[in-house]
Amino acid sequence: MTANRAHPIDPTQIENIASRLRRLIPDRRDPERFHTEKSELEHLLRHMAQRLRKSNDAHAKS
Repeated sequence: MTANRAHPIDPTQIENIASRLRRLIPDRRDPERFHTEKSELEHLLRHMAQRLRKSNDAHAKS
């Protein structure tokens, strides 16, 4: 069993990321927090895309 099948991407994860993006605004009292959160969200989305790509590649080879 591949890791992709063991840990599928849950649509709730995508909804949570979308909610975090919707609330993401710069804060003049803590400008670094905005950039940290933005980077974290980008990382999560790229990781999910990579998992989907690997899963799609595995299905295509089947």
